[in-house]
Amino acid sequence: MYYDKRTKKLYQTLNELMKDHPYLVSPGSDANAQAYMFRNDIELLTLLGPSVAPDYSVYTLVPGNVDIENNTIQMVVTVRKDTTPDKLRDVLWNAAKKQLDALYAKYTSDTPAVEQASWSLQLAEANYVKGYFETPEIMPVGYTPVLELMISQRKVANETVFDLAKLVLAAANRYAYLAANLVGQWQRVDKALKAATTVEELVAVDTAIIDPAEKKDVIV
Repeated sequence: MYYDKRTKKLYQTLNELMKDHPYLVSPGSDANAQAYMFRNDIELLTLLGPSVAPDYSVYTLVPGNVDIENNTIQMVVTVRKDTTPDKLRDVLWNAAKKQLDALYAKYTSDTPAVEQASWSLQLAEANYVKGYFETPEIMPVGYTPVLELMISQRKVANETVFDLAKLVLAAANRYAYLAANLVGQWQRVDKALKAATTVEELVAVDTAIIDPAEKKDVIV
């Protein structure tokens, strides 16, 4: 792109520029010398695109702010004029879900699937044990087979069912805050996108899913 600093006009191509300034390439005659020298006020701009390439099925790039000092122009993502609400909704919904899945994976991907599959069993037994924290001596036997087997395999010195139950409950509490935050954000986005009926309404929807670690109201 080219930028005319005198008229503050932006040109997409050299051909467009030459229509207004035909003597920029060849002065032609002394009479056109001033027009030829005018090339000093024409800058070839470097295009700066977005950090992440948009889905060009619904978006396009249009010129934004021109930085004369650095001879750059920031290209801005905008919705294509031929985009339908249904198409845009699908793109926004999928992008939000991708954010959600990535954040969930951030906190769970290091945990093996078999361990995640046991969480509900661990929590059920830990909640049972919780009822006997104050009176451990009267807790019936045979009600915590999962935790007892885990203790036998963990081989932590002097670890008891009560010790492991407290660890399970603490981990479950952290997971509950994480899951509640992410699910709440997702439901907000999902509901808003389904309620929007026009491109303008869809563009106005806040589809960001924020990392719970960056939100002050959640402890992870």
